[in-house]
Amino acid sequence: MLESSPFKGESDELMSIAISANNKYFATGGSLGILRIYDFASGAYITECRAHSSAITCVKFSPDDKQLVSTGRDGLVVVWNFFF
Repeated sequence: MLESSPFKGESDELMSIAISANNKYFATGGSLGILRIYDFASGAYITECRAHSSAITCVKFSPDDKQLVSTGRDGLVVVWNFFF
C-alpha cells in the first residue's frame, strides 16, 4: 500500500496520481476521498481539496494545467480550478 497522506498517523491509501503538463505539480487521490496537491520537484505538500464522500478513483490535470478533474466511487465527477 502506498500512502498519500502528508499527515503523520493518517492512513490514506493511494488510488490515483497525475502530473501536471508543466511538470511542476502532482496530485493524488486516495481512499479517504481527498485530492492532495504537491510540488513535483521537492515533493512538498501544497494543499488538499474535499468533495468526495468515498475513495477517489482517478485524477487528471487539464492540458493547460488550469483545472483538475477527480472521479470517485461515490459517482461524483469534480472539476477543480487550479490557480498556482
